[in-house]
Amino acid sequence: MHEFIGDGLRQAGLPPAVQLSLRPWSRQSVRQAVAAFLGASEIGESLVELILSATGWVPAGVESVVLQLVALKALRADTSGAVALGLDVQPHDLHGDWLESAVSGVEPESKRLLNFLSLLRTPVPGPVLEDLMDRPVEHLVTALHAKGLIASVTRGDRIFYQASHDGVRHAAAKAMVTSERAALHDRIAAYLEANPSLLPADHPDWHRCLGSDLDAALDAFSRLKKRLAGGRPEILRQACEALLE
Repeated sequence: MHEFIGDGLRQAGLPPAVQLSLRPWSRQSVRQAVAAFLGASEIGESLVELILSATGWVPAGVESVVLQLVALKALRADTSGAVALGLDVQPHDLHGDWLESAVSGVEPESKRLLNFLSLLRTPVPGPVLEDLMDRPVEHLVTALHAKGLIASVTRGDRIFYQASHDGVRHAAAKAMVTSERAALHDRIAAYLEANPSLLPADHPDWHRCLGSDLDAALDAFSRLKKRLAGGRPEILRQACEALLE
C-alpha cells in the first residue's frame, strides 16, 4: 500500500500553482491535485474533507498535509488505485509548518500589518490600519493580498481587511515573541479607547488583558467580567489564560 503511494509521490508531485498559491481553491481542484500527487485514480471523501479542514482550503498546504498523512501511515489504497483515509486523523493532528513559513517570509512592515490583523477580532478598514501602523498601508495591503495572506470584505462603500483564514491568524500570532504581541495589544487597546466607535465589534479591555501592563490587565479583566455578566464564559477563560501567561 505505502509503496504505491510513495511511487505516486515521486512520479507526480504537485503542480507549481499548488505549491505557491495561498488563495483558496475549489473542492474539485484540491481533489484533482491530491490524486495527481498520490498517483491515485480516486480520492476518498473523508480524505478530501480532512485535507480541506487542515489547510483551510489553501492549496499551498496540500503537499505538507499529504506527506504528513503518508508518514502517519494514515492512507490506504485499494487494487483500483483509489486512496482513502485509513485512520482516525483530525485536522489538529497535522502541523501547519507550511503556513508558518509563508507568514514568516514576508517583509517586516507587511508582517507588522499582518500581526495587527491577527490580533484584532473583527475586519478592519484601511484608515484604521493606517492609524495603527502610523503610515500608509496601501502597498502593504496589496502585497499581502497578492500572497493570499489577507482578504478584503466590502461593506457599503468601505473596504475592510482581515487575515485570509484562521490558519494565517494563528501562524502570525505564534510567530510573534511575547513582548511584541503584548506591545501590539497595548497599541490596539489605546486606539480603541480613544476611538470606541470605529471597531464596535472589538473591545479595548480584551486587548488590555493581553497587554504588557499587569495592573491594567487585571482592571480590564474585572470590567470584562462585569460587562459580560456570565454570558460569554469562553471570553473570560481566554482573558484569564492570557493573564497567567
